[in-house]
Amino acid sequence: MYSSVSVAGSETPVQLPAFLDGFRAIHRAMRRDVARLERVAPGIGSQRQASRLARFYDHFLVSIEHHHEREDAVVWPQLIEREPDFAAESEVLHHDHEVLHEALYAVATALGDLVDGTVADPATLAAATGRLREHLNDHLDREEAAAFHRIARSFTADEYHALEKQFREGLSIAALGFEGPWVLDGLPTEQAKAMIGEVPPPLRVLYYVAFRPRYRQIAAVLEEVS
Repeated sequence: MYSSVSVAGSETPVQLPAFLDGFRAIHRAMRRDVARLERVAPGIGSQRQASRLARFYDHFLVSIEHHHEREDAVVWPQLIEREPDFAAESEVLHHDHEVLHEALYAVATALGDLVDGTVADPATLAAATGRLREHLNDHLDREEAAAFHRIARSFTADEYHALEKQFREGLSIAALGFEGPWVLDGLPTEQAKAMIGEVPPPLRVLYYVAFRPRYRQIAAVLEEVS
């Protein structure tokens, strides 16, 4: 369970409210799977394996790109209204998003070359995933240190939940169907149950009977390639 975050200039970790659990869980999923992508990339030995990894990566990329777009368009502007000094740091984070966009598509291009047989050696993919991991982890460290404690002190739980609804706008059902189980994957059982318990009952049923089984099928390649 997450309970604190380090803040630049402070030696004492800041305790964070439960309403930020979802935000932290998304970041955790990003860190987990960029590390898994880097681990499996050198072992891609066939176009079939590359196709299966590309299928996972397409969903991974959509989730991250949507997350960044909504931060820039929704979260950061509302946070700046409450915490004007965040404006300068939001510019740094926006630049990070531009760098990450290039890194994300470098991986997509390298995977595409393996899928269509243009390239047989996964070395380019391995190098691209390594760069993506470095950029992403550095960015998430900066973002968590700059934004989380400000969100925690500037929003009530109800205000933040309203913000989350705006955050999810633009996600298709297919994207939601991947993102839900992707974020919950590997979380402590009680935390995962609490988070899935907050979604409307119809979506909860879809999660168990359709979304989670499909996600496990798509993500299986991350465990099968070595």
